[in-house]
Amino acid sequence: MGVIKVMRKKIRKYIRYSLALGAGAHLIELGTALYEEAYITAGLTAVFGSLDLLAVYVLGEDNESK
Repeated sequence: MGVIKVMRKKIRKYIRYSLALGAGAHLIELGTALYEEAYITAGLTAVFGSLDLLAVYVLGEDNESK
């Protein structure tokens, strides 16, 4: 059981870093969309970037109750 807990922790950390990287990419995409005056794309990008950041926050919490 100890090995599974360690693996879960490492996988959760990897997913958290991947989502943070994706949120950064959404930020760059948002800036590009605003520069091109593509406001609908910018709005959608802002929403999905915010969801990525929210997921990073939720995964960052220590949920040892499971």
